[in-house]
Amino acid sequence: MAIHFAKVASQIPPNVFERMDRKVLAARGRGVDVIDLSKGNPDGFPEEFIREVTRAAVDDPLNARYTPFDGKPAFLEAAANWYRNVHGVELDANRGLFAVEGAVDGLADLFSILLDEGDAVAFADPYYPSYHCMANMRGAHEVLLPAKAELGWLPDLDAVPASVWDGVRLLVLNYPNNPTGAQAPLAFFEQAVKLAVEQLVRNSGAQQPVQARPTRFTQPAQSTQAAQHTLATQPDRATASNPNAQYSANGEFTPQLAMTTSDPAVMHDIAQYAPDLHVYLVQNPYIYPELLNWLASLNETEVNEHRSWSTRQSPHAVHVRGQRQFSGHRV
Repeated sequence: MAIHFAKVASQIPPNVFERMDRKVLAARGRGVDVIDLSKGNPDGFPEEFIREVTRAAVDDPLNARYTPFDGKPAFLEAAANWYRNVHGVELDANRGLFAVEGAVDGLADLFSILLDEGDAVAFADPYYPSYHCMANMRGAHEVLLPAKAELGWLPDLDAVPASVWDGVRLLVLNYPNNPTGAQAPLAFFEQAVKLAVEQLVRNSGAQQPVQARPTRFTQPAQSTQAAQHTLATQPDRATASNPNAQYSANGEFTPQLAMTTSDPAVMHDIAQYAPDLHVYLVQNPYIYPELLNWLASLNETEVNEHRSWSTRQSPHAVHVRGQRQFSGHRV
């Protein structure tokens, strides 16, 4: 009796690494001295101190059971310390990090939770072969961004038409790059984040940002209902409490400002005076945990949906939440 496989099984392309292994074995069988660079397998051996730690871990009874689903707290704390020491980035080990068994598993998880069938995923070409496999399994279109030698083997993000970006839900950035080895400067990632925010604003029909900056305001934030009531019924009172504050009601706060400002005082003002922008504020990658928790306590459905997404962002990817279908363009 034939076994019926799901349609997705027939969409999985052959494993490129398995093909390379067969070629290497065949060549060695002919007596060829092969230097195998296909998978980057090291030919060295772990240092003794690493082997000692590993042996101790095997003998520890605490390791003879299932680990916490998010990862061991000590591991997550060590990872948070690494981001702090190496990149100067502060991450909450309990909410901002998730342990996976390897890069492929982590990327497969991201593709599964961020992509629906018919969405598009963009990545530099040449690319890590697993991207192609994952996109096929999700029924997603691939947007290949040619890596150019004159740009240091980086893709030219500005050369991609807006009509193509409209369908992209996920942009994968992998640097130092596999397989080119290229490294990307900070400006490249800043450009990618700016592009993602602009795309999010365009797809949501939001306004463009204003140049003026709100002033600092230190009073405790009001509830959403109270802030709405004050703005709607007592605009003079609201202005008197902070004459220079900017309110969404008169157009001085904008969705893009809410999503991009890194100033905690500005975020505070937006939370205080622009409850209609809460849904954009929770998508700000710089939002501080206390404010995020306060917004969650308001139990606003749409805000909490976006909050759930924003707490899962990865430095490895930029997520564009466009809802339009991709038309099949390739760059």
